[in-house]
Amino acid sequence: MLRILAALVAALPDVATVAQQGYAGFETSQWYGIIVPAKTPDAIVKKLAEEIAKATRGADVLERFRNDGTIAVGSTPAEFAEFIQKEQARWGEVVRKSGVKAE
Repeated sequence: MLRILAALVAALPDVATVAQQGYAGFETSQWYGIIVPAKTPDAIVKKLAEEIAKATRGADVLERFRNDGTIAVGSTPAEFAEFIQKEQARWGEVVRKSGVKAE
């Protein structure tokens, strides 16, 4: 999983944060991940996770991440699944409270 973190704040020093604009407790991040179809054999999921983790530690990938203000946050498939569930619950609540409807 990848998340855009504080590097963007440093890149935009004259832009007020959400908290500085009066919205205390606001937190969000942009993240990416690789998801496989349900029922993908565990051995394949494990191998993919290992190879992806290895690739994200490569000097060229780390350099690209740095240039984009991105920090790789490695996690296991189970940790990533838990993260997704928490994000769905959190943002689902935001959507319900806002009354936004998909059209």
